[in-house]
Amino acid sequence: MTSQSKNTLIGAQRQAAIHELHQERMKLNIRLTFITVLAEEVKAIFYQNSRQKADQELTAAFLNEDSMIYGL
Repeated sequence: MTSQSKNTLIGAQRQAAIHELHQERMKLNIRLTFITVLAEEVKAIFYQNSRQKADQELTAAFLNEDSMIYGL
């Protein structure tokens, strides 16, 4: 094997390794993005549910107070 062909082979192996690392990094970044978006969606659902529950509790308390005042 000549020095030139050996250098070409090493260069091709390096390029393949670099390409593989870039692909892996891209996959990890996509996974991180999906996890981050999912976490935000879950937080939004919990917040929405807690707000609805608080609204229901306030409404129930208000109705209970009215029934006590007006004898309903």
